[in-house]
Amino acid sequence: MVNTSKLEGRIRECGYTMAFVAMQLGISRQAFRLKRSGKRQFTGYEIKVLSDLLHIDSIEEMKDFFFELSVAK
Repeated sequence: MVNTSKLEGRIRECGYTMAFVAMQLGISRQAFRLKRSGKRQFTGYEIKVLSDLLHIDSIEEMKDFFFELSVAK
């Protein structure tokens, strides 16, 4: 599951809008919103594009953004 707050924070830090990032991914803003909220999954291609765009350079950092584990309580 995606770490929404971390992803959106990095997008803002880089000075991008959600609409710009969606356009770079080749998807609609609505589709991007669904992926950020965890209702849809990012594809491998989209993760690669986001990683390049947002300067996510290591596998560990990529895991922090895109593979957040949910822990049942």
